[in-house]
Amino acid sequence: MDFLNRIRKNHALEHATITIAHSKLNERGILGGNSTQWGFFVYGEVPTDVLSRAADEALERLKTGEEELAISPYCGTNLLVTATLTGLACAVALGTEQRWRNIPRAVSVALAALVASRPIGTLVQKHFTTDGAIGRLSIEDISHIGVGGLTVHRVSTSSDD
Repeated sequence: MDFLNRIRKNHALEHATITIAHSKLNERGILGGNSTQWGFFVYGEVPTDVLSRAADEALERLKTGEEELAISPYCGTNLLVTATLTGLACAVALGTEQRWRNIPRAVSVALAALVASRPIGTLVQKHFTTDGAIGRLSIEDISHIGVGGLTVHRVSTSSDD
């Protein structure tokens, strides 16, 4: 499995794990994460045993076809799509001359870009930054890493693909 496909599959497992962990924690606290080709990190207050059960459940549910767990409304992909669309829309609306007169148009196109960014961000996640068809991905280890006062877990994965 190549570098980017591993990251996409780990990104999918990260989203699913965080979604399930939130449900087990009754959505208390804020959890975030980031993925690498070797696994992913989860940031936030979650006991290791809860995260471990969530990761196992996420892996099983993804393997049985619940690929929608790979998509998260809180993903950084959505922020990137939002910033890009809004920046481009404002640049076009403001043009090069009489920028102050174009402010109402810039606000309108920025609002349109913000509204469009949610479904586009979801599509970008689905087709480019995650892969819910995780194949033979498996969890190798979950370790707690204390970074200052922050709780961080490292979830290591491997794949036979």
